[in-house]
Order: sequence, then structure tokens, then C-alpha cells
Amino acid sequence: MIKEIKKEAKEIVHKNIVNFIELEAFALIFLIVFSILTFFTGTLFLIGPFLVGISYVYMKVVRDNEFDLRNFFYGFENKNVVANVFTEFLKNIFILAWTILFIVPGIIKSLSYAMTPYILADDNKIKTRSALRKGKLMMTGYKMELFKLNLSFIGWWFLVFLTLGLALFYVSAYYRVATFLFYEKIKGNFEEEENKEEEAEVQLQDKKEVRQEKKNKKKKEQKGKKEKVKEKKVKEKKTKVKPPKERKRKEKKTKDKKKRKEKKTKRGVKDAESR
Repeated sequence: MIKEIKKEAKEIVHKNIVNFIELEAFALIFLIVFSILTFFTGTLFLIGPFLVGISYVYMKVVRDNEFDLRNFFYGFENKNVVANVFTEFLKNIFILAWTILFIVPGIIKSLSYAMTPYILADDNKIKTRSALRKGKLMMTGYKMELFKLNLSFIGWWFLVFLTLGLALFYVSAYYRVATFLFYEKIKGNFEEEENKEEEAEVQLQDKKEVRQEKKNKKKKEQKGKKEKVKEKKVKEKKTKVKPPKERKRKEKKTKDKKKRKEKKTKRGVKDAESR
């Protein structure tokens, strides 16, 4: 993976060497001048937009083969400048806090949040917490790979030292392109994993919906059966033939006669007993 990235990065740098040297020189001069004008206090707020802007320039060159030095100020635009400042500020605080505890955790944290400038450059609507969280998740399982990539540039940075900074622009461009290509690789893998998770969630949701539909169907069927039973009972009540009035009267008369006879017999029995 690292060899492929570095090979591709070299090819891109060689094709755009003049543009990249111009960019790196401009960025360095801009950083120095701004720091001097603000007595180095403004550097704290500058570093976030600075990294996002320079990352955006490299992004446009690698993806679209489009170089425009004005893209350097992308990180300073009103839409995303606040997020760029605070994200870098919080990132450095987290790294510093872990470094104070131990050096190794600090290195791990710096690797965890290494992709945040590219994330911010890639999405100007993303918020600080989301950018940090996404960067951390994206680097899961890739921290060692990035560490190896950084180690592979030690010789190149030593060359900068030997040439008294003359090789700085080339090495810096080479390193930034390689890092961006690394970002592209892990971003693709991260998005694939996200898509798989989304598909799994959708499938799970579909299953839940199917189950719910079945339950609702059963409830409807049961309700329908109950309603049918009720309707049947109502119909049966309505269809029952009521006896005619004359028949009722006759029945009533016969009942009354029986009652009278019973009363007479009872009286006769009482009279006989009294005698």
C-alpha cells in the first residue's frame, strides 16, 4: 500500500512540480509574514485554515488536475473558517493532553486525527465534532500504516536538512500528495464500510417493517372476524320471527285461566280443611 502510494505521489509531483513549488513557497511566505504581523499569536488561529487551504489545493490537483493558487484561501472562507480554526485547536489540545501523559499515546492521537484537514477540505459543511469523530473512525485500523508512511519520509526530511532547506518544497509537496492519496484510500474503504452498515440497517429496518405489517395484518384479520361475528349476531336478532299479537294474547289468556283454576283449587282445599 505504502509503495503504491509513494509511487503514484512521485508521478503526480513530477507532473506538477512547478505548481507545487509555487504553492509551497507562497504558503511558507504567507505563514511567516502573518506570524510576524501578529507577533506569532495569530498562528494559533491561522494553522487550521492554513492546513485546510493547502490540503484543498492538493486535493483539486490530484482529483481534477486543476491548479489554482487562489484555492489556498479556501480554508479562510466565511462558511468554514470557524470549524477549521476550532477543529485544529481542539485536535492539538487532545494530542498535547495525551502527550503530557505519555509520548506514545500522544503519537497515537496525532495519527488518529491526522486526516481532519482533508476531511474539512473535502466537506465545508462538516462541524468540528463530526470532523474529529470521522477522522478518528476513518483511521481505525490504519494508524500503523500512516506511521510507516511517515517513517518512510525520514530520509527525505534528512535530505532537506543536508541541502539547507533547498529540497524543502519538493519533499513537502511529495509528502502532502502521498498523505492525500493515503486519505483517498482509507476514505474509500471507510465509505464502503459505511454503505455496508447502512445496507444492513436498511435490511434490518425492512425486516422490522415486514414483521410489523404481519402483526397489523393479523390484528386486522382478528378485528374483521370479530366484526363479522357481531354482524352475524345482529342479523340473527333481526331475522328472528316475532310471534303475532293474537298469539300472544291467547297465550296470556291461557296463562290467566290456569292461574285462576289454581287459585280456585287452593280455596276449595282451604274450605274443606276449615269444615
